Amino acid sequence: EDIAVYDYLIMSLDRKLENIIWAKSANGRKLKTIDNSLTFFDEGFASNFELKGPRRSIAFQETSGHPILKDEPLPERLIEKVQSFLDNEPETRRKLSKLLSRREIDGLFRRAHKLIEHKTFL
Repeated sequence: EDIAVYDYLIMSLDRKLENIIWAKSANGRKLKTIDNSLTFFDEGFASNFELKGPRRSIAFQETSGHPILKDEPLPERLIEKVQSFLDNEPETRRKLSKLLSRREIDGLFRRAHKLIEHKTFL
């Protein structure tokens, strides 16, 4: 669920199992994403690509293609994470401006606001 929301926020077009690894953390092991090179695309452009990885698993049941979690409520812990991200928007925008274009940053925050507004998997 966390990776699916993260991939939605960064508009990842190429998440697959090879781009997710187990890493050591303070609480044991946790999943980490790698190879985030195909990200921050315009939603219109991204809609031309097939969903892959966790977002596909969230949005579509592999065998039938029917939605399984799409439009289901986001867990409160994910709503809190996204809201915390939005609470620091001015500072985060300033930091990201060194790495991303204004259009990419605007898209990221537009998608975050949309998650909070709908409180569902998108």
